[in-house]
Amino acid sequence: MLLSTALCGGGAAESAEGLGERFELYPDLHTVRVPLENRDDLDPALARAMRQMLVRATGLRRPEESPGVLEALNDPESFVQQYLFESDPDLGLTVKFDEAAVAGIVERLELGWWSRIRPLVILWLAVEDEQGRKSYVDSAFPAAEVIDETARERGLPVLLPLFDIQDRIALPVSTLWGGFPEPIRRASDRYAADAILAGRAYQDHMGRWRARWTLIRDTDDEFRTSGEHLETVVSEGIHRLADRFAEQFARRGEAAVPVRAPITITGVEQLEDYARVLRYFASLDVVEEVQVVRIEGSHVRLVLRTKGGFPALTELIAFGRTLVPETEEGGEAGRGGESEEGVEGTPAAVYRLR
Repeated sequence: MLLSTALCGGGAAESAEGLGERFELYPDLHTVRVPLENRDDLDPALARAMRQMLVRATGLRRPEESPGVLEALNDPESFVQQYLFESDPDLGLTVKFDEAAVAGIVERLELGWWSRIRPLVILWLAVEDEQGRKSYVDSAFPAAEVIDETARERGLPVLLPLFDIQDRIALPVSTLWGGFPEPIRRASDRYAADAILAGRAYQDHMGRWRARWTLIRDTDDEFRTSGEHLETVVSEGIHRLADRFAEQFARRGEAAVPVRAPITITGVEQLEDYARVLRYFASLDVVEEVQVVRIEGSHVRLVLRTKGGFPALTELIAFGRTLVPETEEGGEAGRGGESEEGVEGTPAAVYRLR
């Protein structure tokens, strides 16, 4: 049996609904709203919107520094599908860019491409005031707006804790300030995030703000930011986080070339399971095409055409809860021993449907 299904990016959001995935499907990388002084500033506003869109789509903090981008920004209307003036709450311009045109220039200029499926980050931040008192940065804290704006600019899902009684018992502010990873991990469990960013910010004796950050995932990674204002330090922390993820997940150069990846899914017992598998792969925007090669009992053998190949696919599968690596005797988790015909003898990855 050989079935082929072409997948289009436009249906990814709808396909992901109801699957109970942990990963965040970024709502729309190609639609951007920018502030506007007046309607006569349309051309520069379109250029700002296009730059913002490229930041989200490529993971590059400053895409205009790449060759050819400034020329494209001088003619943003060539990439615009539609735009709308809005006045709620302030005058602004919402621009929807043509996905095919954007994909074309991103590929031509070799800017790289970052999947819409992105790590969900829970952010714990404590701030020390001039009297040495420490407090959580929650949604009511002035710096929270900066966190939200910077995360939106980079297209990164960042969540602040509720800081309700449960959070405050699980992670007292003194423990957060101490940066102890295990209590932070335990307090984060309820949010089912893919990564944890913990920070503490203070002013030094010269009045300059400094922050120490720890990115907690499989391994811990520390970095520091500093600046004249707390908002600057916090914004730079989010930028540095996005830079790290973009470096890991954005596909550039040869890594962005679509290849065929064989995969076997076990535990497909019913027709509903089979449909669920196809819907799941339709939700992964690195997957361009699915070929159903063979169905044997509860095993479904597929060949996927993916951007970035098997590494990109496994990274995104790890974000979700639909598939888990199947460990076979004598092999590593997620890798089987049987090759799929026509895929250069590559052994098929093996996953089990939850």
